[in-house]
Amino acid sequence: MRFAAAIAVVALLCPSAYADVRSGPVQLEFRVEAPDQKAPLISGSLPAEPLETMKYKANLSGDAAVLELSLFVRPQADGTVGVELELEEQDADGHRIAWKPALAGRRGTPMVATVRAGGITRTVTVTVR
Repeated sequence: MRFAAAIAVVALLCPSAYADVRSGPVQLEFRVEAPDQKAPLISGSLPAEPLETMKYKANLSGDAAVLELSLFVRPQADGTVGVELELEEQDADGHRIAWKPALAGRRGTPMVATVRAGGITRTVTVTVR
C-alpha cells in the first residue's frame, strides 16, 4: 500500500515522469541476419501496440529450421523507446539458440544487438517508427 501511495504522490508532484507513454500504435521494422548469409534470415515490418508482445514465426528456407521472434515495445516518458526481444531458433538437427536482449534508443534510429553462442552468430536490428 505504501508503494502505491508513493507513486500517487510522485505522479502528483512530477506528472511528466508518469505520463501515459502509450503513444498509440508504432511500426516495428526488424531484421535477423547471419554473417554467412547474403540475405537476412527474416525481415519485416509489423504494426505494434506499445506494452503488448508481438510475435513473428518463420520457417527458414532450405531446411527445417524455425525462427521465432517476440518483440515488446516500451515507450519512455523522455521520448526514448525500449524493445525487449526474445529470439528462439532451432535447426533441422535440433540445435537451439534462445536469446533475450533488451535494446533502447530513439524512434527512427536502428537498434542493433548481436549474439554468438555455440558457433552461431545472429544480429538483430530493430527500428521503431
